[in-house]
Amino acid sequence: QAASGGATLTIPNAAIRSDGTGDRVYVIRGGRAFERTVHIGLTDGQTTAVTGELAAGDTVATVGVSTLKDSILVNVVNK
Repeated sequence: QAASGGATLTIPNAAIRSDGTGDRVYVIRGGRAFERTVHIGLTDGQTTAVTGELAAGDTVATVGVSTLKDSILVNVVNK
């Protein structure tokens, strides 16, 4: 889950998918993964501060992120 640290959200590093077009995460809602654009900030090696299309309390995918696509059905194994 995205955790709020004041004005900044922190998420697990494993949730971030980076490529030549930007950084994104996948928010899990109703059994689907929805792509959200984020801007990454400071990291402590395990979590990273982000801003963008993410809200405190959102559940983000941390496994299989490289294979996800927007609106794809997912099976949440552990929350």
